[in-house]
Amino acid sequence: MYKETTGKVVQLLDTKHGKTKSGNDYECREYLMEVNAGSQWVHNVKFSMNSFDGPIQNPIQVGDVIRAGLNISARQYNGKWFNDVTLQQWEKLE
Repeated sequence: MYKETTGKVVQLLDTKHGKTKSGNDYECREYLMEVNAGSQWVHNVKFSMNSFDGPIQNPIQVGDVIRAGLNISARQYNGKWFNDVTLQQWEKLE
């Protein structure tokens, strides 16, 4: 499922580096974004930004206000279900 939302990036949570099976470097960064989707309550969304061909070019910075296109999916691992929220595209607004 694809969802577009706007919010402020408030925290860089985790960054992972490694190599793919084909030998390319990859990087995965996880962020926390505050979203006020037209309601009085602020919601938090944790999402990941991935690159499978080297380091992420022009990564998002904490404090950026962005419009994010997010891919939301679920996967099963060892009998348990996990949600994945992955950044597909983004645009800096401020």
